[in-house]
Amino acid sequence: MTIIKRREPRDDAPVKSRFTDQKKRVATDKDLNTKWSFGKPGENFRCYICGYRFVLGDIWRWVYACHVGRINFLVCEKCDCDNVLDKWVCHTDRCKEVYWWSK
Repeated sequence: MTIIKRREPRDDAPVKSRFTDQKKRVATDKDLNTKWSFGKPGENFRCYICGYRFVLGDIWRWVYACHVGRINFLVCEKCDCDNVLDKWVCHTDRCKEVYWWSK
């Protein structure tokens, strides 16, 4: 088994802004045509809490959730709040109770 170490950026290296920085973003044509969550281009570019499909100019954010035992997710401006992780945990727990395929 090979262990892959994440390379740390040099102090003098320019910092690129990536969606994984969890900052709010404005939906672009590139975002709308990117493959999200193994779907077709743009198919899964939506809020994972309310299901809203993003359109050009919408505010969205990628949220890291692995540390709470959930998958990372995208959230719209309306659903985004200080306790968005708690919302996501409740949402996924409810899905596990209701849908047999999510257990």
